Amino acid sequence: MNKLSITAKITIWYTVFLAVIAAALIVVLVQAQYLQQRTAAERHLTGVLADVTDVIEDDGKDFVYDKSLDYYRNGTYISVYNEEGELVVGRRPASFAEFPELSDRTTAATQDALDAEWYVYDCLVRSGDDHLWVRGMMRQSTDETKMSATLRYMLVILPIFLLLVILGGWVITRRAFQPLRNIIQTTDEIRADGDMSRRIPQTGNHDELYELTGSINGMFERLQDAFEREKQFASDVSHELRTPITVIQTQSEYALEDPSYNKTALRVINTQAKQMNNLVSKLLMLSRSDAGTLPLEMEDIDLSALLSDIIEQQQIIAEGQGIELVTDIADDVHVTADESMLIRIILNLISNAMKYGKKPESPTGRIRITLREENGFAKCTISDEGPGIPADKQAKVWDRFYQIDPAHHTGETETPSAGLGLSIVQALTRSMGGTASLQSEEGQGAAFTVQFRTVKEREERK
Repeated sequence: MNKLSITAKITIWYTVFLAVIAAALIVVLVQAQYLQQRTAAERHLTGVLADVTDVIEDDGKDFVYDKSLDYYRNGTYISVYNEEGELVVGRRPASFAEFPELSDRTTAATQDALDAEWYVYDCLVRSGDDHLWVRGMMRQSTDETKMSATLRYMLVILPIFLLLVILGGWVITRRAFQPLRNIIQTTDEIRADGDMSRRIPQTGNHDELYELTGSINGMFERLQDAFEREKQFASDVSHELRTPITVIQTQSEYALEDPSYNKTALRVINTQAKQMNNLVSKLLMLSRSDAGTLPLEMEDIDLSALLSDIIEQQQIIAEGQGIELVTDIADDVHVTADESMLIRIILNLISNAMKYGKKPESPTGRIRITLREENGFAKCTISDEGPGIPADKQAKVWDRFYQIDPAHHTGETETPSAGLGLSIVQALTRSMGGTASLQSEEGQGAAFTVQFRTVKEREERK
C-alpha cells in the first residue's frame, strides 16, 4: 500500500467507502422490506384470525358445524387444531410436505416444497372447556416478490456501478493531481541539471495545488536569488583577497631578491595582512549573523550617553577632514542591546558619512546626528550633505561588497573600503531586533536611520 501512488490510494479508499455504503444500503433495504412484509402479513393474518376466533369463542363446541366459517379467505388458508396439534377442521396449502410447529401469537416465515415463501400465524383460543389452535397461512404477495427481484438486480448492477465509479474517479483524481506530477517532474529536472531558473507551470484553477505551485515557485525564486548572491559573494571575496595576496607575494619576492628591501616589504606585508584580517573578521561576523550564532551580550544601555561619547571621539577625525558634526541628542534614551555591536553600528555609519558626506566641489561638509524617542522606539539618524544616492541604487547599498563609487571617498583611511560597512550595520541591527533604513535624494545627501525598542517599551510589552 505504501508503494501506491496518491491517485491509486484515493481511488481504492473511496471505492471501498462507496462499496461499504452501497452494501449497507442494500442491507437496510432488505431489512426494511423484511420488516414491512412481516408487519403487513401479521396485520392481515391477525385480522382474519380475529374473525375466526370470535366465531369459535361464541359457538363453543358447535363451531365445527358453523357454516358461516370460510376456511379460505383473502388468500389466507385457515385451519383449526386441537391441543394435541391434530387437525380438526380447515384448509391447508397442498404444497407443504411438512408444516411448522404451532406457536402462539407468532408470525413466522417458511417455505413450501416448491420454495415459495409463506407467512404463518398461530393463536390459542378457548372453545367451551377445551383450547384450540387456529392457524392462518398466506403466500408472499406479488409486490413482495417484485421487491426481492429488484434487490437481486441491485446486486447485479452494483459491481458495474462500482467499476464505472472506479474508472471515473481514477480519471478525475489523475487530472486533479496533474499539478503535483508537474511539481515532481520540474523538481527532478532542477535536481538533475541545477537550473534554478525553471518554474513549475500553474493551472488555471485557483485551488490548493495552485497555491502550492505558487509557493514552490516563490521558494525557487528565493533560492535562485540566494544562490546568485552566494556566487557573487564568493566572486567578490576572491576579488578582494586577490589584491592583498598578490601584494604580499610580490613584496616577499622583492625582499628575497634584495635584502635591503626587507623592512619596506615587511611594512607593506603587515599592512596587507591587517587588511585581510579585517576583511575576514567582517565576513565571519556577517556569516555568524546570517546563521543566527552571533554572540550577543544584551544589556540596558544609555544610548544618549554612548552616542555623545562616540561623537566626542570622532570630532577630531571629522575636523581633520573638514566636516562639522552637528548633534541633536535626546536625554535618557535607553535600549537593550550589545554595547560593542552598537558602537560598531554607529561608527560604521559615521565613517560612511565622512567618506561620502561632502559634495565633490565643496572642501567642507556637515554631518547631522540625531537621537529621538518616538512611539516606543529609539531612532538614531546620521545624515550628510553629500551627492546622495540614486533611487535605483538605494536597495543595493546594503549588499556586501557593493560600492556606488569605489574611487570616491574623502577620508585618508589606512586601507580602502571593501563595501561591507552598511552590510554589517544591517546585519548587527537585525540581530539585536532593530531595523536599518535609508532616505536619500540625488544631490540632497543621505540619511541612515537605525531604531531599537526602548527599555521602557520592552518592559511594557512584557
